[in-house]
Amino acid sequence: MSEDGRELTYHSGFIPPVSPKKTNPAASNGTVGVNRLRQSLTRTHGVFMIMAWPMLAFTAIFFAAWMKPALPNGQWFQAHRFFMIASVFVGVVGFILIFVANKDNEIPGLVSFQNKPSSVVHFLFGIILMALHLINPILAVLRCGPKSPNRWKFNLVHGAIIGITAQVLATINAGIGIAIFAQKYNNFEHFDVFWVYLFFVIFLLFFTLGLYALFSFIAHRSKSAKDQIKLPPSLVKPLFKQRALKQRSSLEGPSSSVREPSMGEPSGFENLEEVKDDKYRRPTSKDAHLRWLALFIYLLVMLPLMLAIIGLIVA
Repeated sequence: MSEDGRELTYHSGFIPPVSPKKTNPAASNGTVGVNRLRQSLTRTHGVFMIMAWPMLAFTAIFFAAWMKPALPNGQWFQAHRFFMIASVFVGVVGFILIFVANKDNEIPGLVSFQNKPSSVVHFLFGIILMALHLINPILAVLRCGPKSPNRWKFNLVHGAIIGITAQVLATINAGIGIAIFAQKYNNFEHFDVFWVYLFFVIFLLFFTLGLYALFSFIAHRSKSAKDQIKLPPSLVKPLFKQRALKQRSSLEGPSSSVREPSMGEPSGFENLEEVKDDKYRRPTSKDAHLRWLALFIYLLVMLPLMLAIIGLIVA
């Protein structure tokens, strides 16, 4: 009641949500069942996308970015390919599920641009990510040989442009999706989902920067020109390679520590299958133990956090 007792008012500033049009609670038109199905499909979409990107795709990227010197005979590629193919399949299923969940929209499956900006951005980023998710494996299948003069173009597009762009967009879009989920359910338990994910993003950022600093420092300190080429992170490898080539040019005769593969010999990190001939097997790098430790730490932090997020989403 208002102070003069003439008007009914709310006891607080909270305005309960209402439907956009009049509804008949007594009518049995299956709306409740449809909403529950849509909610279940949306939750499942979220679970599949968490599995597809932070769990599978990011692990695949980790093997390609950091494990080549520790698995120099092609095993890194086998792991990268396995996790990425699994990521594509899981991501496609999750992508289809959200369209099925929204099939009753005015434009079936599509988000209206009159919706909240966060929903529109999440939808658009999702379309872009799905395209990148499908294009990159196709490029990998059509790649040129490891000794081709155009190989650097494939490496640039596949890894540096599409790969990094997809990873950054996926990290942002998963956070937007989780924020939308937490806002929709508007309770403490589901709001925890966003903070758990934010902690993972902060960990991933500083962990990646730490790995760049560590392995760049190890490569810089190495006196071997070969190690200066194979040990640094991919994004800074050209700088170290240029430095190593300058050192090589200053050396005389066959004493140079950098050697080109002979005819028929696997070219090191670019070989696609495990090398079975002991004659051409390459030794692991001096810092292999640090790379395995980094992978262990990453999985030790990532898996519990992602499983916790999945548990909160389905709860």
